[in-house]
Amino acid sequence: MAWGEMSDEAFLWINGPLVMLSLPANVFFACSLMFPPRGRQKLKQPVKILLGFVVWCTIIFLISLIVRYSLVVENAYFNVTTRLLLRYSVFMSMTSCVWMSFYYHTQIVPARRALSIWVRKNIKSIIYIILFLDRSVFFFNIMVSIVKFIKENQHRNDSINNTDIASEEFYGKSNVCFIVIKVHTTLCLCLMMFSSFSTVHYLRTHMRRLAKSGGGDLAVSSRRLRGHMRVTVTGILQGLLYLLCEVWNQLKSFVFNYSLHFTIDELLIFTVSTAYMCGTTVNMAVSQAVFRQKAADVWTALRAVLCVDGTTGNDVKLHSSQSTTLDKT
Repeated sequence: MAWGEMSDEAFLWINGPLVMLSLPANVFFACSLMFPPRGRQKLKQPVKILLGFVVWCTIIFLISLIVRYSLVVENAYFNVTTRLLLRYSVFMSMTSCVWMSFYYHTQIVPARRALSIWVRKNIKSIIYIILFLDRSVFFFNIMVSIVKFIKENQHRNDSINNTDIASEEFYGKSNVCFIVIKVHTTLCLCLMMFSSFSTVHYLRTHMRRLAKSGGGDLAVSSRRLRGHMRVTVTGILQGLLYLLCEVWNQLKSFVFNYSLHFTIDELLIFTVSTAYMCGTTVNMAVSQAVFRQKAADVWTALRAVLCVDGTTGNDVKLHSSQSTTLDKT
């Protein structure tokens, strides 16, 4: 019995606008990272590499979704490849958002304890090591899934006993990978919630302290506070997106691995992932100054090309005044 069945028309009507909004935006984000605005403060590491992971994972997900459902390919290897790309691009995007939120937490909230001071001092190395381990876990799981699929496909036409042996051979490895992924994503969820809400608590206390000390200090710190508040609010929204998506992934994994009577429609699964990616895209557009600055530069260049800034208008007014003078003479 399939739960949450979705028709092809509903899938197209929901995912079509989300893809049309998210794909051009993320291509623009990728260009902004490769060609940052001139004369502006450049992104520091590890924010740049984390943003790069989020942007490129989103692009890979959206292109894989378009290819999977626009091309009618009756090939098992094609279906498995696109399914793995869709699944793990979402996972890697989600964990990259977690570590970005944690990085901003270490930069906004003052470190008072010895462990916090050490983490803040070595935050770049810590995130690079965690990213390496994080990606290694995902790629190992991908390889196990591919090998399991190949083995099952090779033994599909063999006897039942051989098929059982092949299934038992990889059942333990698949279970280990499943448990490792679930533990990893659950820890990431806890870290995301901790980073977001502890940052909110600090900023709330800090703003109250500034308000009590007088308006001068608040005016001096207003620009920095606005930046911190923007990052914090978008971080909270990203945390809520992560929470909803992770609860959905846990439910999906439980049903897929342990339920014998219920299944979840694949179209619904990828619709939830598309909504998460679109929400992450909007969050990045609001929170990251490099994207807003690049958009402002592009808009200024377009206005210059289209002569909307008044240059052509002045020429038109000059010609019209000249023609009026000629008519009077």
